[in-house]
Order: sequence, then structure tokens, then C-alpha cells
Amino acid sequence: MSPGSAKPFANETAVGHIYRSMRCTANPVRTALSAGALLFAAACLAAGPLHAQIAAGATGSGLAGTGSPIPSVEELNAHVAHLASDALAGRRAGTPGAERAARYIVQALSEAGLQPAPGYPTYLQSFDFPVGVELGPENRLVVQHGSRIGTSFQPGRDFLPLAGSVADRIVQPVVFAGYGISAPTIGWDDYDGIDVEGKIVLVLRLSPEGDKPASRFGRYISDRYKAANARAHGARAILLVNGPATEEIDKLIPFSVDEEPGTLGIVALSVTQAVARRIVAVAGEDLSMWQHLINRQSAPRSRPIENAVVNLRADLRPRLRTTHNVIGIVPGRDPRLAREVVVVGAHYDGLGLGGPGSLDPVPGDVHNGADDNASGVSALIELAQFFAHPANRPDRTLAFVAFGAEEEGMLGSAWFVSNTPWPITDVTAMINMDMIGRLGEELTVYGVGSSAGWHEVLERANAEVGAPIVEMDEGYGPSDHVAFYLRQIPVLAFFTGVHEDYHRASDDVEHLNLEGLHSVTRVVRAVVTELAERSGRLAFDPRQFEPRQIDEPVEEAEEMPPPLKIGVVPGPADGTPGVPVDALVEDSPGLRAGVEAGDRVMQVGERRTETIYDYVQALREVPRDASWRMVVLRDGAEVTLTFAPVETQ
Repeated sequence: MSPGSAKPFANETAVGHIYRSMRCTANPVRTALSAGALLFAAACLAAGPLHAQIAAGATGSGLAGTGSPIPSVEELNAHVAHLASDALAGRRAGTPGAERAARYIVQALSEAGLQPAPGYPTYLQSFDFPVGVELGPENRLVVQHGSRIGTSFQPGRDFLPLAGSVADRIVQPVVFAGYGISAPTIGWDDYDGIDVEGKIVLVLRLSPEGDKPASRFGRYISDRYKAANARAHGARAILLVNGPATEEIDKLIPFSVDEEPGTLGIVALSVTQAVARRIVAVAGEDLSMWQHLINRQSAPRSRPIENAVVNLRADLRPRLRTTHNVIGIVPGRDPRLAREVVVVGAHYDGLGLGGPGSLDPVPGDVHNGADDNASGVSALIELAQFFAHPANRPDRTLAFVAFGAEEEGMLGSAWFVSNTPWPITDVTAMINMDMIGRLGEELTVYGVGSSAGWHEVLERANAEVGAPIVEMDEGYGPSDHVAFYLRQIPVLAFFTGVHEDYHRASDDVEHLNLEGLHSVTRVVRAVVTELAERSGRLAFDPRQFEPRQIDEPVEEAEEMPPPLKIGVVPGPADGTPGVPVDALVEDSPGLRAGVEAGDRVMQVGERRTETIYDYVQALREVPRDASWRMVVLRDGAEVTLTFAPVETQ
């Protein structure tokens, strides 16, 4: 389960025990997992190109399933123990462990007799995703006196692009913008009286009161805020320096390989005091004196730096990895209903050896992810085996999808809904299983409000099992069903609760409640059976559909009006300027103003929206009692739309 929401689904924790066992993809016999069996598993999963491995022996040519068609405790045990073994090294998307997990799932679907999706001959829907940023070889910074050749500085020693910087080449005059803070509520604006449009700003880090979070400047000291503020005032680049009067050693801001390039929306460089002093010295001035005067007088002293020109290049390049969604199809047998598709999903990736997303303080230990989400994938495989058996084939088509890169921000499901093998309108419902291995006092089912018919479906599905279901209307959540919900497709998300091992290395198979996992699988099987056999499809209920606002940066969240709700659902960032529009709420201000899915929001009110942070901040600033404009990019051209005052909507 992804941590992308404010917090994960919350509820009970339960502890159960299972015997470790596994299944080698070359042998369907389940055996007890021992040290020797682990070595055998590693041998079975020998390295090799995943597409080639699958093409060689898993073409899915028919529906003659060889596995047991009935989900069993023993087979659930085998799948989850294999997927959560150390041999798969935590299944981080784009790593060999995730490739091995995908190969295992493909082999299981192929053995069960499922077919690849139309247009995908090897069960895999591959996609690239960013895993951070790296420095290119062309970074440079030269301080010039006017047009004269000046002093060259060295990347890594004298300056360093911030990881979220835009990559660009710029030759522009430099303006000193003090601490780069605009805070009218406390009577401070470093940009008052200076023109930085199209120029480079030199900005001191922290604040006149240092780095004290409780000071009046506390929420304005972050480098991200200062970059956004410089961009909002029209600057093309920002140079950040630890001021000589600050109790902070003269060092560059560390380069974070985990951040995506361009997320700051502006060229942003960290520079040493030597670079900053050289820039100010072009005008015959002293940086230390300027900072001391600001601090002593408690007032901005921003100014152009006469004759100072900086010639720079920020060369950053995204680091990409490839991963896959694994898709297996059970074609419907009814000629009329077979074109309609029910998607059953679970993500197979995990957190690898920790790091981003982990709640363990020190990375390095294998995060086996037994509950999150080997449990869901084990149920997915067993359900695929059941419905692929000739005696159980349903009227509608079933798509069993093991999503990749969920822990990286639900990227696999976002890719899937934008690249479905059929029209997205043919998807009638989506069932998601994420963390279903620790059933205790509650089985929480989210998304019940996405269709008026879900309550009765769940009641009938649970009649025999008697699981302790708690129904939740909410269709949002930090897992893969949200991508379908945003397309206004009815969803159910099964979840047995957060526990102390969530996103930690201790999420191991011995803590699972295997009998409970089997019970959840039976309930889901009954739900899918009804969805696949009913005469009419469930209708989406728009009454519960009101997209949440994107979380804003902490430093901008206090003492500010909430963002205006306009019913525009932003899509995931893709590294280019502007905010993509994923969907719109019915009868919303955005729909009435003419916003369309597929647009890219470039400006809201007076603020350019290079990133989602700009977008959220702009929706705080637009007037409630007057009309305002939004500029969107549509089919390569900018279109200006007008929003009516809130009172008239």
C-alpha cells in the first residue's frame, strides 16, 4: 500500500501464524521452505530478460488450467511465502526482485490457462518510471562583469543544481533578493520594489532569525518555498547561498537523487559564499555587510547587482527504470457480455531494502512485504486459477492485473487506466486487494459509496463466510483502486488494517493470519462471481465523488485560506510544466468554466502553475467574490477560461 495519502487506511491488527512454504515456477509441487529451499528458489529464478523468459515458455494459448481451481489455505501459503521470501529482496519496482516476482505471477497465470491481454503477447504491460535524477556532464556557472568574460566555477565544489531544478541554459543579470521571503502578514517582502522578471535572483538561505521554526519566519525558510516565490515573481533562476552572517557552515545543498527533475519549476542552484561574494563584488559591494544590515535593521535591502551577469547551465537528467503490470485474461463466454470487463487487481511491488516509503529509520534490511502486498497477490493468483477453470468461466471478461510501482505513487494503475487493452468505458468495476493478510476484528471494504448496489452485493457475497465486514463509502485511498475511481468506475478495496509492521522490514509471513486470508479470498470470489454474471452492470454513484485537494507543502499550510474547490482532478506529475487534468466532477465550477480532461493547467489567477504546489497555492489566492481566469494548454494552444465568483456558482 502506497503512503501517498495523508495516512494509510486505519483499523485493527491481527497476528496469525503460517508454516513457511514455497513454489518454484518450474515445479507446481508445494514444499516446506527451508534454507535449502530458498537456494532452490533462487536457482529457479535465474536472471534473464523477463520478456525473453516469458516468451520462451508462457504464451497463454488456451484455457486448459492445470492448477487446483479452488482457492486453498495451502496454495495461498505457498504464493505469499514465495513472494515475501528474501530471495526476492523486497520486490522494489524496477529491481531484479520485482522482475522475479513478475515472472512468478506470469508463470502462475500461464499455468492456470489465462490469456495475455489483447495486444500484449507476453502478459506484460511495461512502462518506464522516474526513480530520481542525476547530474549531466554540462553543468557550468560563470560570473561575468557585463559582457566581459568572467570567473568560471566548478560544479560539485563551488555550485550544485538542486535535484528539483529545471534543466536550462541562462545568461541574465543578477538581482539580490535578500532572504527571498514575501510575507505581507508580518510586514516583510524581499521582492518589494525590485524587478526580477526574467532575471537571476541571489537569495540567502534561512531567515533574519536563523533557522528557528517557531519564529515569525518559520514557514518561509525552506528552499522549496524560496524557489516557488522566486518563480512566482518571474525570476528565471535562483541562486541559494548560506549567508556569511548566518551560523551555518558554508556548504552546498546536498544533491538528492530521489527527487524528480523539474519539480521546483525554476532553475535552482546552491552556491558557495565564494561564488556569491564574487557576484556582489562585481558591483563593488560586500555580501556580508548586506546580510548584517538586513538582520540588524530587521528590514529587506534587496537591489539589483550592477553589472553582474551570470552565465549558467543546469544539466539534470531523469533516472528511469522499467517495470510492468502483469495482465491475465479470462474471456467471457456470453457473446453479449464478453465485451464488458471486471478488473481484479493487487500490486506486487514492495519497498525493497527500505529507503523512500519505509518507516524503518535505517535502510538496508529486506522489506519482504508479506501483508503489503504478497497477501493480495496470492489471492489474485488463486482467484485467477478458479475463474480460468472451464467449469467456472463467467459471462463477462475478467482481467487479473498485478500492478507494478504502486509504492512509487500508484504508477502502474495510473498507466493501466490510460492504456487499457479495451476502451476504459468497457470496464464495469474494479476490485482491489491490498493488505488483506491480517484479518482480525474487521475486514474493511472501501468504495461502497461508489455504487448504490455495492451494499447488497457484499451482503450476498459474505453470507456464507460471515467475515466481520465494515463498509466505508470512501472511494479514495492510497492504493490502485483510486485510478479507476477517478474514471468514475465502481470500486471495492479490501483491507484488513494497518499494523505495527506496516512499511517495515518486520512485515514477514509468520505474522499473517492465513485462515483469515482465505476467508477474504472467498468473499472476493463471491463478489467477482456476481459482477461477472449479473445481467446489468453496476452504476457509478456520483454523490460520493468529490476529489480531495492535493496536500500542500507544510510551510504554506498555516494561517492561509483553504484552496478553492473547483472540481478539477489533477493527474500525476509527468516532469513537464503545468498540471495535467485527469478528470472533472459533475456540475462543478471547473466543468462550467469549460475545463476538459486532458487539459494542462498553466495559470490560475495571476500565478503560473508550473507544479502542483503552484496550483494549490493559486487556488488559495483566487478571489471568492469576483471572477478569475485559468489558462490551460489544449491541443498545443493556450486557452483562457473564466470562473464565476463563488457566490454565483
